[in-house]
Amino acid sequence: MENNTKQIALSIEQMKHLKELGCDTSLASMHYIYMPTVDSIINGTEEVEVEPDLFTNCPNMKHEHPAFTLQDILEVLEKTRYESIEFPMIMLDYNIMNGFWYITLRNVDGFEAPSYKEKSVLDAAYKMLYWALENKCIK
Repeated sequence: MENNTKQIALSIEQMKHLKELGCDTSLASMHYIYMPTVDSIINGTEEVEVEPDLFTNCPNMKHEHPAFTLQDILEVLEKTRYESIEFPMIMLDYNIMNGFWYITLRNVDGFEAPSYKEKSVLDAAYKMLYWALENKCIK
């Protein structure tokens, strides 16, 4: 998100990228919805607001776009599979000194996926999910 408000869900663009990689976006617990303008309600047109509003799950609405929260991403990552690697774990760390979140997938046998570092835990989780999808690790 470009504004200074706290980001609680992925952007429409991020969700489009995940969908292109084959992610099931129907699992999203939130949705961006382009609400009809007052003029469209009065005149019966299809005109919608320029910026979408974020709502909890509102499937089957016109002009809606699913949006993953951090919990949604973690639940999708939970379905990560590896051929001979048992007990994968999602590791989230926050470094107080530099203010970055770190996320990686690893297991007790020493396997470790690339680690991602971001100021936003949601952005770090998005990058890890993107990696898991690109590398065909999602069930």
